[in-house]
Amino acid sequence: MTSFYLHLLAYLVVSFALGVVWHVVIFKEYYKKLAIYSNIEKPRFSFGFSAMLLQGIVFAHIYPLMANPWLFGLGLFFLLMSFMVFAEAGKQNATSLSGFVAIQTAFSAVQTILVTLSFALVSSFY
Repeated sequence: MTSFYLHLLAYLVVSFALGVVWHVVIFKEYYKKLAIYSNIEKPRFSFGFSAMLLQGIVFAHIYPLMANPWLFGLGLFFLLMSFMVFAEAGKQNATSLSGFVAIQTAFSAVQTILVTLSFALVSSFY
């Protein structure tokens, strides 16, 4: 298996597992209280996975081109913040905008750390 596919697989496993556990298990009640996701009871995992697949393809191509994994992580964090926090905050009518921004920022930070570490681990084998 090539480096690209291993990076893609790492992104999918980390991001999907974290996304499900974070949004649908650990913080499900908090997201319901925020009234941010109208379909939290029956999430459409195929759409989330499809988005992650597209993201993973891009990130798996970019990571090997970056000389510094922490620079990749910083870029990943800014990108995640742009579409998972700020864009969503602008479109949604949360009961607490600051609560939504805080929990999604925390999610983005955890995802960034886990993805960057998993990519670094994959790269250590090549």
